[in-house]
Amino acid sequence: MTGIPVNIFVNTLGAGLPVIVLMNVFFLPRIAILLPKDGDGWYGIGLSKMATIVMSGVFYALFSLNDQGVDYSSSGAGFVSICFILLTQSMVGMGKAAFTVVTGNPIVHFITLHIISARVPFDTKMFVAIFGIK
Repeated sequence: MTGIPVNIFVNTLGAGLPVIVLMNVFFLPRIAILLPKDGDGWYGIGLSKMATIVMSGVFYALFSLNDQGVDYSSSGAGFVSICFILLTQSMVGMGKAAFTVVTGNPIVHFITLHIISARVPFDTKMFVAIFGIK
């Protein structure tokens, strides 16, 4: 129980804040401005919103190219690592981008996912293992 508030603080500074600033504050609004206006997309969805969310998801996946578990020791392993990251992390980034596109507030996804979600105990255990905290 003592580690949970510390984990939220560490996660905020080390994981949440950089993503919010780089993806949701800088990248996403600029891409949204460059894409066609809403209503120009398929089935009236609006290409601008959908394309912004997809492109932001791919941008988010780029944050994971040096995560633990990736292997660049050979071209084959590197290719598989990059494919795995794009296939798993793009959807996560699209979810984060969708919150921002729909609500206009990049903090919403952070509060719902990083502070009040079930990930907090899991992340706390991971930080304890990584930093050898006793």
